[in-house]
Amino acid sequence: MAVGVNVFFKVIKDLAAIIGDYDVEIIETHHRHKKDAPSELLLKQQKIIADELNRNLDEVGVYGRKGNCW
Repeated sequence: MAVGVNVFFKVIKDLAAIIGDYDVEIIETHHRHKKDAPSELLLKQQKIIADELNRNLDEVGVYGRKGNCW
């Protein structure tokens, strides 16, 4: 991955440590024909944040679209 993406991952990890017990919402928008949702980038973001907040994504994750949508 690009250096900028790895910097972004570091920043969201640091921010998650600061926000503590707040809910986190990530909104990802794509064209309606995108076949996979959520994207790999979003899945990585979720994991970083959930791990930092000691949360289980299977228990707290809510999705508008998930999986192969077509």
